[in-house]
Amino acid sequence: MFIYPSITFCYSFRHIQTPLYKQIYLTDDLGRQSSFQRMSIAPSLSTEQVVYSGYMDVYPPLIESTEVEKWVSSTKSKRRYFVLYKETNGARCRLTYSRDENDTSQFELAVNVESCAGLKKTPNLKLNAFQLQINEKTIIFVVPKSNEYNTWVKAISDVFEVHFECTESQTSSGFIKSTNIQDAWSKCSIAQISEYSKENDAINKKARDVVRF
Repeated sequence: MFIYPSITFCYSFRHIQTPLYKQIYLTDDLGRQSSFQRMSIAPSLSTEQVVYSGYMDVYPPLIESTEVEKWVSSTKSKRRYFVLYKETNGARCRLTYSRDENDTSQFELAVNVESCAGLKKTPNLKLNAFQLQINEKTIIFVVPKSNEYNTWVKAISDVFEVHFECTESQTSSGFIKSTNIQDAWSKCSIAQISEYSKENDAINKKARDVVRF
């Protein structure tokens, strides 16, 4: 009697680390719906909470941050309704935008702890303005309501755990990392925030070295 040999197959699977959220960038023409991807189904897979929301004027990404002042003065901003989300377990956070508060067509801005490398408060560049550095690109936000300015800046800094820089003049030298984030908040007259960890610093540094679209 012929006996078939027994063969055992061993498979090794690595943990899939593909993000649940599609990452896109604002373009110069924010009105073209075809330029964007709709939000993924990720919100249905996790429990999220709204950290803060409201209208902000936003400038499309600037690749070369050395010409911030010139670019802002020659580029028209778009007003959008932004919502800052954070998962209840703290694993991920998102910043979405739509044309207005009641618009159901929301789009996601590529901002998370992996891709957001710097935050700079620059009110002298534009009143109530702050900048985010995302994958070596600069996006400038202007908060229409002065009383919401510090709230937006602090919320983004806390949620995305990014380095914070305060500047008293129009600067275009890029994002110089503060050695003490608590001192940076103090100089900018903003309430105390949680301690910044070296682990987050390493994550942000890695993100600056990788450009994703």
